[in-house]
Amino acid sequence: MRKPLFVALTGLALVGCGGSDDDGGGGPDAAPPINPCQLLSDPENSPGAPFDYQAFKNDILPQLQATCAGAGCHAAPSANRFTVFTAGACPDAETFNSMVPLVDYKLNVDNSILLKNLDGTDPHPIPYADNPLTPLVAAFLEDAFANANPDGPGDVTGYFDEDTFAAQIQPALDASGCIAAGCHDKTTAQSGFGLHANPTVGSPEMDENFKDVVSYVAIDASAADATTLYDRSTDNHAGRVLNQTAANVLESWIQDALDQVDDGGNVSTCAPNAKFNVGVFEDEIMPFFEGRVDYNDLDGGRTTTGCARSECHGRDRGPGTFYINPSADPEDNIDSFRCFVDLTNPSASQVLICPLNLNGCQKRPHPGSDIFFGVDDLNYQKLLGFIYATQNGATPLDFAFFVRKINPLFNDENAVQDGLLGLTCASAGCHRSTNGGDPDNGSNFGIIPEATDQQDLFLNYISAANFTLFNDATQSSLFLYPTNEIANQDNPLATGFDHPGGECFDVNDQEAIDILKFSGGIRPNGQGFLQDVLIAGLFPATDVTDEAPFDEDALTPKIFDRSGQSSQFNQGQWDLFSSANEVIDCLQAFVVNDAEEQFCIAVAYVINTTTRELDTVMTVQSDNDIVLRIGAEPDVVQESIGRDGVGATITTRLPAFGQAKKTTRIMIKAFQKVGDVGLNFTLSFADDNGNILTDATKELVFTLSPENGGI
Repeated sequence: MRKPLFVALTGLALVGCGGSDDDGGGGPDAAPPINPCQLLSDPENSPGAPFDYQAFKNDILPQLQATCAGAGCHAAPSANRFTVFTAGACPDAETFNSMVPLVDYKLNVDNSILLKNLDGTDPHPIPYADNPLTPLVAAFLEDAFANANPDGPGDVTGYFDEDTFAAQIQPALDASGCIAAGCHDKTTAQSGFGLHANPTVGSPEMDENFKDVVSYVAIDASAADATTLYDRSTDNHAGRVLNQTAANVLESWIQDALDQVDDGGNVSTCAPNAKFNVGVFEDEIMPFFEGRVDYNDLDGGRTTTGCARSECHGRDRGPGTFYINPSADPEDNIDSFRCFVDLTNPSASQVLICPLNLNGCQKRPHPGSDIFFGVDDLNYQKLLGFIYATQNGATPLDFAFFVRKINPLFNDENAVQDGLLGLTCASAGCHRSTNGGDPDNGSNFGIIPEATDQQDLFLNYISAANFTLFNDATQSSLFLYPTNEIANQDNPLATGFDHPGGECFDVNDQEAIDILKFSGGIRPNGQGFLQDVLIAGLFPATDVTDEAPFDEDALTPKIFDRSGQSSQFNQGQWDLFSSANEVIDCLQAFVVNDAEEQFCIAVAYVINTTTRELDTVMTVQSDNDIVLRIGAEPDVVQESIGRDGVGATITTRLPAFGQAKKTTRIMIKAFQKVGDVGLNFTLSFADDNGNILTDATKELVFTLSPENGGI
């Protein structure tokens, strides 16, 4: 499971000589010690951890005593909240305990009120920006932050609704004038808090604003109306204020996130409730948990399911246990279920590995023994598919392929009985959904019609992902219903009833083939060739080793990312190219006439789905000069260059995803020099024994986004 995240509950401030009413603490979650000589520190750590207490005592404290302990400032006993002790039984411990709540060492050390007052970010009656104390304290706090976050800072953005931010909060902040020049616009960034004005939905600027606002909120997480963001947005701060409607939205948005903070100040390591589709959980997961449905045998001849039986997980055994209550609302059961899900590595979720009785189960041997007979168990697949469909969770279902191949089907009249009905999947009365709400037909599968912006496309992607089975795509509802195979009881998951919309297309039609590829993941074809890549170009050059207008070693693009000037392919954005055969033809992708002295670049990210490391031979064949690179900074980058029609090959060891939890980047550059007829290549895969890796052997799956991968 991912590293626990923390949000401070303590909101102390420096006033008077301390000079700020800004909350900004991030200290330990334990209550202040009764013994003043007992150091505040996180549980199960050494005294003072994660701070270096000896460094504080020897280096920081003498400077604080010499600089800040004057009468009327921070001297004991009547200091302005932050107290610097110079006498008594343990002035070092008491000063340390007074300091710790003023430091956000868990999420963003720069937001520590202690540091803000010293470096001048927030007003302080006495300027200390040039005082030797300031860099000394900054370095001390950075060390504490590094100790507290050995794997990097925690990420709490998943607990805040990004759609609400983009649709309501960002426009309200713009309208209030707080992002105007001289205030909190990105260039002036008053108090270190700067935002982009009027960003478009789905843009990098909107994403950056969202993360910055969340970071600013997270350091004050006691209650929404007590946070600095809410307070400054509603108190006519600098003559600007949100109107009451916007203020209510802001308060609700913050509070929804803070409700997931426990009484000890820890942000829950459980997946946020909002990431799950309640309707799908109620209709497809609860019947399995309750033992009403066994997806391996829908005729009811046998039932191996029933986690919610009273002798199993139908009894409340206290906090931290998996409890499913058949009489409770689905939202309440999701609240328990979500704590046994690992969004970064879905197949390692406790709800999956315990019924398989695998190593890693927190209670092994599983008292219920082997509920799933293996990863091909359809009950397992249903549960895994539901987890894959969580918003922003790791998944092998590719977003770029969905955007260009699947989402267009939803709006294509020809994809419904060859256009004879004049309807689409997203037509009124069918699966049409407004802003991701309940669809017209009352099903759980809602489609936003004519989705073009990234947010609507993402909502459609998540909605569709709920109806896929990764390990057996042919049993995905996304395939069974429009082909009307749902009525064919030769399919294990068929209901025997016709799709209300009838047969939209045949199982052999391209629409069905694309749905199967999406549901089962992008893989090499039957001959080991990859047919789907993310592509950019064309870039003028004189040699294959000429650099693109970006750092090729660090390049990790996804669909819609900028690749160059607007005059290039797709207005200078990365996009999907799917080949009808094994040849990736750049001139076909870019729909241009034959030319010379140019190159294209293709990228894909590979996942080794096996449980062991896999020595993989990757080979590019082309009549052009080519470069093959494996890996991206900061990982080791391997490179092979082929010239004059000589292929490029690299053998690399792909880690098992379950251990590495990351994808491996593949980048191919093909150069068309004078005299070259075309600009194309093939990319194939085999193991180190020469065995071809294919869609049948299923060792490899590809995504076209570095963030999208996961098994």
